[in-house]
Amino acid sequence: MNLPFPCNHRAATATGPAAAVCQQAPGGVRAGRCLGFLEADLVIALALLLVAVLPLAYAFRADFKALRFANERAAALSLVDGQMELLMAGGARQLAQGTNVITLTGAAVANLSTNRALVIREGGRIRLEWRPAGRSSAGVIREGTLP
Repeated sequence: MNLPFPCNHRAATATGPAAAVCQQAPGGVRAGRCLGFLEADLVIALALLLVAVLPLAYAFRADFKALRFANERAAALSLVDGQMELLMAGGARQLAQGTNVITLTGAAVANLSTNRALVIREGGRIRLEWRPAGRSSAGVIREGTLP
């Protein structure tokens, strides 16, 4: 690098200052070209950091969404299975033929988007459906034959 003035930005020694800066050019003007190297270095470092961190942020967001969905599904499976056992044990006799809306109860209801489920009773068959709010699929369905 041929500068019209002496530049010692790499000349820090044990006896010199810890952060050596460029010498002043003849005439007392600070050497701007020499100091600009540090700014360009920082811009490149920040760009590399952004290129590495932004994809990680989106990946973590997608993982968080998948975990939330799995947690809701696990809670729904637990509640629907428990409710189906109650219906098969004789609770379905109190329901009218056709479609009935029931409210799921239990500690896991706090993890659900909706606590409502559909019970469809047709003769000796019963079907219990839970669907998450805002989505038409990925619900929990249990079917059985009444004794």
